[in-house]
Amino acid sequence: GLYAYAQLDALPQLLVLTQSQGSAPRLSLGAPADAALVTAPKGEFSYATVPGPVLSSENNGLGGKPIEASQLADAKGKLLVSISNVVEGVVRSDLADNLLANEGMRQAHIQQILTLVGPAAYAGVEIAYSGIDPALRVDFTTFVQDLAQALHGVNKALAVRVDEPKIGNPWDTGAYDWRAIGQAADWVRIPAMADPAAYAPGGDMDVLLDWATGEVE
Repeated sequence: GLYAYAQLDALPQLLVLTQSQGSAPRLSLGAPADAALVTAPKGEFSYATVPGPVLSSENNGLGGKPIEASQLADAKGKLLVSISNVVEGVVRSDLADNLLANEGMRQAHIQQILTLVGPAAYAGVEIAYSGIDPALRVDFTTFVQDLAQALHGVNKALAVRVDEPKIGNPWDTGAYDWRAIGQAADWVRIPAMADPAAYAPGGDMDVLLDWATGEVE
């Protein structure tokens, strides 16, 4: 067997031994809006994320038609539908804020999402709500937790895309509680920094990833 040795000055009240485990590589594909022209690559890939409906002030909160799994060849059971608040290229933070601030609207929205991903071809959903008011941090966390519980109850997965945090010590993640979101969702998707200087050795991207791995497993 395996043994761990340590020389201690005093016996601790609690001792925890952990071991990181490798995971199978994941390849996530983003399909364009005209997914009818897309054929999934041969071989193994984890999930394809395709554009779905967007938040709307009409139709009970969702507008637009999601891409059907049949339009993306060989993607059955691997399709994540992305729901965002970007409407015609404009981030509609007001739509997300109004939704999150109202518990009744949040619960109705979760039911809409369950209906959307109901067909067996869908593996789950990606939530990509940008520009949320930081004052709604608790509300967004509650929404993610409730949605994750509902999706997991029907064997569906949840990915959550967060905004780029502001540099600081600690980092300012605004409305997105990375640790709480990571505990509820299957994946937390972090945007890459736009500044090329961030990717220098020891640069902001390295610092962010070092910090993020302590927040999200």
